[in-house]
Amino acid sequence: MNIVIVDDDDIDAHATHEMIERFFASYSEEPVDYSVLRFTNGDDFLENNSEAPHIVFMDVEMPGTQGVDVARKLREFDTNAVLVFTTKMAQYAAEGYDVDAIGYLVKPFTQEAFDMKMRKALTVVQQAQRRTLSVMVDGGLHFLQAQDIEYIDVARHKVTYHMTDYEVDVWSSLKEVLQLLNDADVSDAFSQINRYTIVNLARVSAVEGDDVVVGKWKLGMSRGRKKPFMLALAQYHGQVR
Repeated sequence: MNIVIVDDDDIDAHATHEMIERFFASYSEEPVDYSVLRFTNGDDFLENNSEAPHIVFMDVEMPGTQGVDVARKLREFDTNAVLVFTTKMAQYAAEGYDVDAIGYLVKPFTQEAFDMKMRKALTVVQQAQRRTLSVMVDGGLHFLQAQDIEYIDVARHKVTYHMTDYEVDVWSSLKEVLQLLNDADVSDAFSQINRYTIVNLARVSAVEGDDVVVGKWKLGMSRGRKKPFMLALAQYHGQVR
């Protein structure tokens, strides 16, 4: 698990790091393999953070780009990182909800307050990690994180999972893919746009006529699938109950 601290204040960053260590030292659930990386400003974090973070403790007031603006830029390419804002001024914290932060900590915060946020962040990460698809590739079992799937192509008995940075080819069928999504409890997060293509609703950035934009891809949508797809997309984003 990759945990990142973005804070220009050495004392505050060190205190947060120590609280992370104390949290896991007393954590009674399953063992967690984690690492902690610290950046002194948001620009360095965005430019040099090669490994996708699972949890980010983001200071709001920093030199250069402010924490909330850094978070907005992060969300352009990473919708999965769990964000917790740290701030000395509580009035700034409300802005964090625009970027799906799970909450904020007002400095100086106690270990108890930190533990509450850390436990919540960890739960979100672990729930996401449990949403995996198990597929057979070259005789071996591979686990695909549902959140990292951009879209799925089915051609005859070959299925291609288009992930964020790579592709996985599997000998399977559309029926088996739909069953895998259901078993992973993520079927509501995916929608079929034509006979051969299933898209991750979280990765849809635009609908342009009969095309669905997913990441760098523009995928054709069949006429018969458009209405149920648009309804699924609206429900996913909470526009329809």
